[in-house]
Amino acid sequence: MLLLVPIVALVATLSPQQECSTGDPLEADSWHLDELRAPAAWCLERGGGSVLAVIDSGVSPVPDLPGLASGWNVVSGNAQTADSGWHGTVTAGVAAAFGGNGLGGAGVAPDATILPVRITNAGGFIPGGARRDGLIWAADNGARVALLFAPGESHLGPATRTGIDYFVQETRGVVLVASGNQGLALAGQNLAGVVMVGGVDRDLERWPLSNYGRPLDLVAPAVDIWGTEPDGTFSQRDQTSSAMPAVAGVFALVFAKNPGIGTRRATTIVYSTARDLGPAGWDVEFGWGIPDARAAVEATPPPVSELPGEH
Repeated sequence: MLLLVPIVALVATLSPQQECSTGDPLEADSWHLDELRAPAAWCLERGGGSVLAVIDSGVSPVPDLPGLASGWNVVSGNAQTADSGWHGTVTAGVAAAFGGNGLGGAGVAPDATILPVRITNAGGFIPGGARRDGLIWAADNGARVALLFAPGESHLGPATRTGIDYFVQETRGVVLVASGNQGLALAGQNLAGVVMVGGVDRDLERWPLSNYGRPLDLVAPAVDIWGTEPDGTFSQRDQTSSAMPAVAGVFALVFAKNPGIGTRRATTIVYSTARDLGPAGWDVEFGWGIPDARAAVEATPPPVSELPGEH
């Protein structure tokens, strides 16, 4: 316990402007990292120990994703998790591409582990119940953060909600979903343990195709976002599915600093330290705003035991 005193004192004296760049070739053009203040957060935490389940089309093993664990294909019932398309690999890269290896850019949590959970069949379609089964498998295999391919609210039916409830209860973590890319107003309600992420453009205005409304919790940059492709190359895409994994990376940093915190405290930390956009407080276009990774890590207490039952 005595060691915590100088550690806390050191954290308190770090300049808010200090940054710890990875030096990777695409980092300078990764504007979302600066808006999230990820390089400033890396001076304190890089996400080591956090496990992010990418419940999606699979994740292909590429050089910039060395932290790729052995996953599961819930459709085929085996460990074949190579990407059936591209979506899962891009998502994984935005969240946790390795930083400092001279390749591409860096994920928001560059030292985190990616747990691939493929929920698509050979044709790229998601069978009924696959999202639920993927969430359950991820919860039983060490994930604290789930990046669920279920954009908007139309994919959050009863079966998926069963999986979400199981994941949150078993892991005391969070499930993130993208708001979707139709520019529609969503009429649903927030689901416990679910963080819905919309997108903003370079002017920090709502990206016109980003869905918005009552279920929205946070936003992040959604245009010109670099991601890892299944063939090992890099490309820029415009989608809320690139905003969502960036926010997942922030949660990975929080859980890495203190694995003992639960869902409620983690979301409170990220929401309360977010940079507000639009009208003061929560609003339908920006939620609580853009997460500030540095502020979130600083606001996360050192590891201590929580009261039993906190979620």
